[in-house]
Amino acid sequence: MRQAGVIGAGLMGTACTRRLLQAGIGVTAYDVDEAKRAAIAKLGARVSTSAADLARECREIVLCVFNTAQVESVVEGEQGVLDGAASNAGPYTLICTSTCDPDRLAALARRVAQRGCRVLEVPISGTSRQVAEGKGVGLIGGNQDVMEEVTALLDAICPRRNYLGDVGNGSRAKL
Repeated sequence: MRQAGVIGAGLMGTACTRRLLQAGIGVTAYDVDEAKRAAIAKLGARVSTSAADLARECREIVLCVFNTAQVESVVEGEQGVLDGAASNAGPYTLICTSTCDPDRLAALARRVAQRGCRVLEVPISGTSRQVAEGKGVGLIGGNQDVMEEVTALLDAICPRRNYLGDVGNGSRAKL
């Protein structure tokens, strides 16, 4: 079974987790909030104790955190994705559903590429309820080949989506 990671177990992370599980994709989830980890475990997700531990298990990771600073922190910070990725050969694919500062996300994508991580930007137009119902629209920025590699995840999370070119363009379109 394909196993995806989800970082962030709030409304959007929970909606994405539900969609992935319904599609037959296993999920390992992480959130800084212990109560949110417990709640997402009840949906059938395995729970990890850090973003680094999650990255040791999953090479396809959906980021469902609040903003650009949190994306940077869970990827590059202490016990972040890059710490876990360092122990495994890549490639890693980070699917960022957060609406981010386009220039900062593009810069992050360039930095992490040197460490075997590819960023696919997928800010979602729609509420968490719409995502849970399969009605959210993904605004995709990043490499088209990477997008094709994770089609099963994208089909589960946002069956409707538009490819917009480089990383940063998704957030630009949404903003």
